Amino acid sequence: MPIPKQNRTVDTDNIQGSVWPRLPKFYESYLFFKITKKERFREHLRTVLDQGLITTGTECEDHLKAVGEFEEACAHSRRAVPESDRVPFTAINIAFTHVGLLKVEHPDVEVNFAMAQEDDPDEYCRDRINEGLFEKGMFDDLVYEGADSPPALDPDFRAPVGNETKTGAERWAWRVDGVFIVAAHSAKALRDKIGVLEDAFKTGDADESSMRVAFRRDGRVRPNENRGKEHFGYEDHISQPKIEGLDDPPARGEPQACPPGYIFLGHEGDPDRRRGPKWAKEGSFLVFRQLDQKVPEFEDFLARKASEVPGTNYSGPNGAEKLGAHLMGRWKSGAPVAKAIDEDNPDLAFDNKFDFRPKKSIKSCPFAAHIRKMRPRADKKRDVGEEEDDDCEPLRELGEDEAYDEGQKEDASVILRRGITFGPELTDEEKRQKKTIEHRGMYFTCYQSLIRDGFNFLMTRWASNSSFPEYKTKTFPDGPGMDPFVNQRLRTDHPEGHISLYDGINANRTVKLDLGISPWVDQKGGEYFFTPSIRALREQFSTENPNAQTECEVLPEDPAMARLQAKIDELEQANKALEQITQERVKDITTLQAQLKESEESHRKYVEETSKGTVLGYAGLIHLDFLNTLSDVDLRQLKQQVKDALAHLAGDVDWRHWQSIIRELNSKYGFQLLYGSGGHYEGRHWKEWKEIQYSANNSDYDRTVAFRNRIGQWCNNSKWNAEGGDAAGSALMWLTFIIQLHDVLQVYRPDVC
Repeated sequence: MPIPKQNRTVDTDNIQGSVWPRLPKFYESYLFFKITKKERFREHLRTVLDQGLITTGTECEDHLKAVGEFEEACAHSRRAVPESDRVPFTAINIAFTHVGLLKVEHPDVEVNFAMAQEDDPDEYCRDRINEGLFEKGMFDDLVYEGADSPPALDPDFRAPVGNETKTGAERWAWRVDGVFIVAAHSAKALRDKIGVLEDAFKTGDADESSMRVAFRRDGRVRPNENRGKEHFGYEDHISQPKIEGLDDPPARGEPQACPPGYIFLGHEGDPDRRRGPKWAKEGSFLVFRQLDQKVPEFEDFLARKASEVPGTNYSGPNGAEKLGAHLMGRWKSGAPVAKAIDEDNPDLAFDNKFDFRPKKSIKSCPFAAHIRKMRPRADKKRDVGEEEDDDCEPLRELGEDEAYDEGQKEDASVILRRGITFGPELTDEEKRQKKTIEHRGMYFTCYQSLIRDGFNFLMTRWASNSSFPEYKTKTFPDGPGMDPFVNQRLRTDHPEGHISLYDGINANRTVKLDLGISPWVDQKGGEYFFTPSIRALREQFSTENPNAQTECEVLPEDPAMARLQAKIDELEQANKALEQITQERVKDITTLQAQLKESEESHRKYVEETSKGTVLGYAGLIHLDFLNTLSDVDLRQLKQQVKDALAHLAGDVDWRHWQSIIRELNSKYGFQLLYGSGGHYEGRHWKEWKEIQYSANNSDYDRTVAFRNRIGQWCNNSKWNAEGGDAAGSALMWLTFIIQLHDVLQVYRPDVC
């Protein structure tokens, strides 16, 4: 759960909910738009803001808490929920490309920038975001700097032929201006919400519209038990970074929290915090990337290659499943390979308490497994043991050593992963042909405060770098390998990918498994966006509509009222759903009350029964099991006689007197006391007590009792020469017995008195 709102460093009323905590959703659409009338778009956006249609982090947080799904990586949040049982919730967020921000920025920005350049031609615009990759977009970044192949990209994300010869604004003209993210609990609710959005921007009205949807992408959560899994079958969105001053601290053994500036601009940790525009604070860069998944080909690869990997590590009956888990770094349950090496362990599903130590061992999680490439943990930490250490010792708590703490800070490459799956489930025909027929995959999205430190770095410097993680000498000369799922070796002129694996025999050298040229994931391109804060949307990118009142008077039906009525209808549906849930909870409470009453009655009977028979241990020399054999009459009489004995022994009595008391109790109740050579009742012979004392098979309690009794018997021995020792020993033994027996009888069977 997050920290209390009043103590947060990030204003969750000011951030868009898709950044944090996430948009609650079963369906989600991305509407990529082009702005057609800049000033009118600013007016329409202000109307949308005034109507509260842009969903904040607080709104998402409140809903997720209400349905018990604030924690994303847990079984409850992955359970199947029938549509009729879902609490209604719809959401809209908005983000802009670089060219989109230029279109909707405040008119004074361009004027002020022109004036500044008159004084200094080299001056940059301080009222704009100056992030190079954001400006150029994903196509220019990953085609010319990365390894994306233009022919392989989706046409929506591919620049037109000849675009590389253009410069300036003309070069970016083909790109979209922004994206609306619309999420909902049902397909109908999603359609209705999109209708509300399009109505607000008057799409379809040639005279009044301010934008058009260039293209869209529609996704949905996989059904039933596959909720939360991507199409290869692995749990998604595990191990999201915790944010300092926003999320609760990580548990011991989990990765440390990251500064808020790794995700949100303008906060501690943002590398451009002091040079970026003030309005950018609490905004975040959004990356959208379409990943088409070839599930039959992936499963066929695992089945074929498991037996071909040299050695014995993948030759067992679960070889294909194990190989897939080792490529991913987690089993399909979510259990990490670092802790469940050879077989799945659902008890470890969503476990995040590991750090890949020992860092050079090849026996557990492969160095190039997807989750290790994307979040290398101890591989990138200073002062976390030696390369050959083990993980038996837990990491120290932060705050113990400043130098150590500095070495444990999270790398700036952390990202918040979002997105959703798309396409149908695998068909029988695809399984038969072992070939993809239907279009399916994932719309991957993520947030960060700097694209070069986040998504770009992960893709180009880690996922596609066969030498990362560094210093893994047991993998040379080939190196750890490339990420099996998202490496960028997409073209035939690039070397094929590989991954280094343990063969199950030689712990000092890996074997190489060739992956081919991205055979299971087609990376179809995407775009870079900026998600402004609510305050920035209002103050920087929108404006009041001066004719709003006049328009309302002319229109036969007030659109605002229509949207308000739609909101009322939505709330009424939510209320009905809550009423149904309440009724179900009342039934549950009634059932629980009946179960509680039954449990209380069972407990009462249990207490009653157990109070009648208990192993009571020792009093003096005597084990008190004999009490369990006494009838109520004998027990009542014994309690009275012990009280009488205490009354006699309280004074200074002759030893023959108290010995007669002991003798009478012994003969009547069968204490099985023995008359020893010292002339006194001794219980077991001292040699027996000695055997008990020195036997490791006996409990510490029995051995201590034996030692005490040996000491007492030693005092009783007739050979003891100290004057008064004989009588003193006897008195010690039997007074102890009577006192302890009295104490036991005070609480034993209180119903018999």
